[in-house]
Amino acid sequence: MSPTTQITDDAYDPADELRELLAEVKSDAKLHYEEERPFQLPGGYEATQLSYTMTFDGFELTGTETITPFSVMVSLDGHLGCATSVILTNSLIYGVPTQAYIDEGNTANIAPAQYRDLTAEWYADPAIEAGIAEARLENRAVDLEANLVQLDRLEKWARVWLKAGD
Repeated sequence: MSPTTQITDDAYDPADELRELLAEVKSDAKLHYEEERPFQLPGGYEATQLSYTMTFDGFELTGTETITPFSVMVSLDGHLGCATSVILTNSLIYGVPTQAYIDEGNTANIAPAQYRDLTAEWYADPAIEAGIAEARLENRAVDLEANLVQLDRLEKWARVWLKAGD
């Protein structure tokens, strides 16, 4: 299962208004785990990838959460506002994401149409110091463009989307 403690050194502490909106996501979202797949990373580290579907406020996301001894990576495909809200809700637990990006491309081996997802990654300090986050973006097997997204942009997207229902 997902970690329940902070991973990054910096706690995520959004403004009260956004914190309240994210609390609604946490309490009302429905999560359905579809698969849990253990695997080994280089160096003999154990990792687990959880596949799931999540629904919130009539929107559905499909996603994966990859858990390693030194990181958590969440990748969500679906409505960007909803995905951003889920990423920030996870940040309340894991801390400020080390990096977040939108993967985009038109890669036939992934999907017949344009592909886009939002990914956030949280790394513990030793992994950051070892350059694992940067290496993960540079050495990807798929031909997708990763467009980095800063935390303030994620907060803006989530705030706009979550307040649209008011």
